[in-house]
Amino acid sequence: MEQSEKTLPDITSEEDVPLEENNKISDDNDKCLSKEINIKSQLDVKKFSLGSHALAWCMFFMFICVIISIWHPNSDLIDKAFDAYKLIVMTILGYIFGSNSKQ
Repeated sequence: MEQSEKTLPDITSEEDVPLEENNKISDDNDKCLSKEINIKSQLDVKKFSLGSHALAWCMFFMFICVIISIWHPNSDLIDKAFDAYKLIVMTILGYIFGSNSKQ
């Protein structure tokens, strides 16, 4: 007898057997399953860390510019470098204090 499209084939093996006793599935046994992690919070921490390190270096270089300007008070190069570092510091501070991770 031919099977029609409406009749289901017979199950020849035990497909619906639970993976473990008491119908519990152990996540420890299956290493191939991906674990759910919150990547957004990790990325926010890395961005904050990078921003704070860049902020610290720019502040250090601004301090060096101030120290150098004591010996060379009318140097355009030192003034422009200080303004560039000031712009970078203000941009980083705006990002750090203006960003909201809970949107």
